[in-house]
This record gives sequence, structure tokens and C-alpha cells, in this order.
Amino acid sequence: MTAKENMHHSFWVLGNQVGAKNYQAKKIEGYSKSGILVCSFPCMADAARHYCKLKGVSFKSAVNTIWRGVHGVRNTSYGLKWKYV
Repeated sequence: MTAKENMHHSFWVLGNQVGAKNYQAKKIEGYSKSGILVCSFPCMADAARHYCKLKGVSFKSAVNTIWRGVHGVRNTSYGLKWKYV
């Protein structure tokens, strides 16, 4: 099976969801360095989609950068402090 066939099976046959519709999705919020709430997203994937369009980076790079900010590997990502809600 190819990767494309696996994804098709996951979505259409098993009924798995992506983004905010996924049962494992966690809401995240981005705060300025002074602690003011700047943005809120229903899941990390939605935040990454927003920033990959805004900054012109790949989706995978945006997810990795935001994940590092949420988990404390980096102090800030895209100029924001990220937290799970």
C-alpha cells in the first residue's frame, strides 16, 4: 500500500479526522512576551496552517516550531509564547 492509500483508508474507511475535529486535538494559545493573549487556535495543526501561509514556511516546519514552543524547547516561536489550554 502507498502512503496515499493509507491516508485514504484512514479518513474514508476508518473515519479518522484531522485538525480540530480529531478527538486528540488540544486548544493552544499564543501570548506576547508581556503575557497578553494574541491568538488562539483549536489545535496545533490549525496554528501551523496559519503560520505556514503567513511566514511562507512548510507545514511540517511550522508544526515543529510551534511544538517546540509549546513544550518549552524554545522560549518563543514566531514571536509568541505558546501554551496548551
